Amino acid sequence: MDFIPPDFAKVPYDSQTAGVCSPRVEDEDWRGIAINIPQRITIRRAETLKLPICGYYHLPTFPLLDTKMVVHVRGAGETKFDPVAGPVVVMDGPNEPVVTKPKKPRDPKMYRYSVSEEYFVLDGQRYFPAQLPPGDYEVMVTYGDARSNVARVTIARK
Repeated sequence: MDFIPPDFAKVPYDSQTAGVCSPRVEDEDWRGIAINIPQRITIRRAETLKLPICGYYHLPTFPLLDTKMVVHVRGAGETKFDPVAGPVVVMDGPNEPVVTKPKKPRDPKMYRYSVSEEYFVLDGQRYFPAQLPPGDYEVMVTYGDARSNVARVTIARK
């Protein structure tokens, strides 16, 4: 499997540390989700696709307490089919998001100044029941009400 840029071949999947492909956020007051993905992935006939998603979030904690991070992938550009999938729960596999109610109501005042931040590296393909076919795709991550940038990738087969 070949990646452009080639550094995506070395990402440590399921990691929570900054890596060579992690988004660079230098403004300490920045809040949001940022992701990087390869521009192009070329797979050989017998290979299983890996779709590295390297990201970082820095968000208020309270809205995140009862939500899950979700990866969204849809066809883009010259792709001639409907969106590949809607929301896919990143942490729990290929099922719809399930938001559970907390047992005790949480007091938002307790979290007024609390901020959560973390780097993450995911294999986006792992959360789909079938391999994404060759084509152009747009990828976005949501967490609570926050949305990442939209990143684009071309998947090609040798």
